[in-house]
Amino acid sequence: MFFVSCLHCLVSGDCQSNTNQVQICAPISSFTPIPGNSGDFFSQLNGRAAGSRGKAGPKGEKGSRGPPGLEADNECNCNQELERLRNEIRELKYGCPHIMFNFPRLNQITDYVRYRPYFPRLSSATICMWVRTSDFTHNCLLSYASSDSRNNEMVIMLEAATRIDFYLYNSRQKIFRIPSMMNQWTHLCFWFSTATSQLGMYVNGTSLGSFRYPGSNIAGGGTLIIAQEQDGVNAGGLERSQAFSGQISSPIIWQRVLNSSEILDVTQRCICPRDHAITMTMDNVELHGATQYEMPDCLVV
Repeated sequence: MFFVSCLHCLVSGDCQSNTNQVQICAPISSFTPIPGNSGDFFSQLNGRAAGSRGKAGPKGEKGSRGPPGLEADNECNCNQELERLRNEIRELKYGCPHIMFNFPRLNQITDYVRYRPYFPRLSSATICMWVRTSDFTHNCLLSYASSDSRNNEMVIMLEAATRIDFYLYNSRQKIFRIPSMMNQWTHLCFWFSTATSQLGMYVNGTSLGSFRYPGSNIAGGGTLIIAQEQDGVNAGGLERSQAFSGQISSPIIWQRVLNSSEILDVTQRCICPRDHAITMTMDNVELHGATQYEMPDCLVV
């Protein structure tokens, strides 16, 4: 897997790494070939070659020394590509993109995770995540603001251990009454469809029903964060009292309504439909404040 990706990106000039974590930070065409044995190829690419041995001769000729190290302004950071490769491997192993975020502090405005890529327009969606917490005082799980005036475009709020409020299009659309989530892992999935004017929720794979609502499409191009509630784009207007404290794992958004059997696959078997639109994995997010992350085994009910 690593060598295939490295060879692919050597052709394209993308930043890659081999399995020994040797960084490759320029197109292959920018390097001078080393004569003789190519066993020190990756060292040359990293500008650290101490000289590679040439072909054996009668007196054991020495190979030529590699080129000098790359200038600092030409170096690139390969961490993002490594994270992408790790996520691909984990997804092949577990089926679902999997990561757990830990938010250890109460009453602050600094700890959250922000999704970096462009947020797409949504005419229907399913939003799933695992949640564990013991704090239920108007805390935000997810907040999407499409503009400063539409800062509650899509919001999921924990109001109590047995209550979750779902906001769409800048207004609260539904109050869900659920089994107690107190200090235990719980899988939540929310869905909506503008085509049917319906929305609903699943808890640990069990549907709470569907409900009518008025609404239109979710506008694209805004700011998505988890663990804080925005009152403006770019994580603006955060409030200490709305900060989430606890763990959120595997937040995923699909641009369609998953059916009940797909929800059960996600919840009970860690098998995810591969057409997800948003995955908050480390190659796609920024961690702010004291937010921590880890890669545990995939959660199931």
